[in-house]
Amino acid sequence: MGGERGWADRKPCCDVWVNMFVEGFHDAILLYVLALHEVLRAGYSKKDGGKIIQQTWNRTFEGIAGQVSIDANGDRYGDFSVIAMTDTEAGTQEVIGDYFGKEGRFEMRPNVKYPWGPLKLRIDETTMVEHTNSSPCKACKFRDLIRSVFHHLQYQYNAGVMP
Repeated sequence: MGGERGWADRKPCCDVWVNMFVEGFHDAILLYVLALHEVLRAGYSKKDGGKIIQQTWNRTFEGIAGQVSIDANGDRYGDFSVIAMTDTEAGTQEVIGDYFGKEGRFEMRPNVKYPWGPLKLRIDETTMVEHTNSSPCKACKFRDLIRSVFHHLQYQYNAGVMP
């Protein structure tokens, strides 16, 4: 499935890792060019900014570091990687999980050795968030997911399971 690349899977360009700011700038220009091309092909002018903006909504394309998806409001879905220290003595950090914004799912990476042993993460469904409309807030779901992970890790630490 496209877009399932996390932070550690980024492609080096000319043996140098591409800066995230540069990735975002590149992808924004690419999105604009794709939209402008469609607007011009439909017979409109490059001065029809409203039409160009509309062409950026509800689309997915391959950006410099992976799949870029834009929702109906023109917002980009965010993909994030969770990095943890997997060897406290050596100070080694690894990506332990990835969040895929468009699908709204979080996946733990397989074959990662956690210093605290295997975890069974539970999403805290008791958290209530007020919204100004009836649609669920995707950013709130992600925030609640991260909050649940940290609460669980704190519980494990306080229970003496984590070093």
